[in-house]
Amino acid sequence: AFAIKEKEGEMSKKVFIGGMVVSLGLVLSGCATLMGPSPNTKRMENEIQVLRQSVDKLSRQNVRLQKERNELYNELHSISKMFQQALTEEKKERERLGMQIHQLGETIKNMRKKESVKPLPKQLHPKKRVIKGQEKVKKLQEALKRAGFDPGPLDGKMGPLTINALKEFQKENGLPVTGKVDSATKELLKEYMGENLK
Repeated sequence: AFAIKEKEGEMSKKVFIGGMVVSLGLVLSGCATLMGPSPNTKRMENEIQVLRQSVDKLSRQNVRLQKERNELYNELHSISKMFQQALTEEKKERERLGMQIHQLGETIKNMRKKESVKPLPKQLHPKKRVIKGQEKVKKLQEALKRAGFDPGPLDGKMGPLTINALKEFQKENGLPVTGKVDSATKELLKEYMGENLK
């Protein structure tokens, strides 16, 4: 852009000088006509012709430079527009990727929450097992008591009194005295329990 302006400045100067020279030549030629023929008239006319040609040439150059300047301006405008469009597309892509990352983060967070509150399988709940075992022992104690053998307090605990009562029951009924509820013991205790001892 600076080079173009510099060339335009030079052309303007040349056009101005050329115009001045032409004007001067016309004045001088007029004066010469009044005073009579001058030996330099022909030479001056030739110089004026050359100057006119130079002015025409400079004018054409000026038009060409203006055209080139306009083309450069249009090209720069087009490049700027493409750059702005690329920036806009990049921003949209960043926003889209940011949303995807956020959604993935939320999905992972929700999965972790579900895993943390996931209930344990039934067999892994020791409290339920203990309660169920206590119920069985309590039923056994009730059956032994009905059969006439004192298991102690009906607390659902397999203490020494309950084990001794079970051994006495087994001994009385001709079973192996183990102090454990085997299948044969279960069968005999059925009639005192009203249901199977599981």
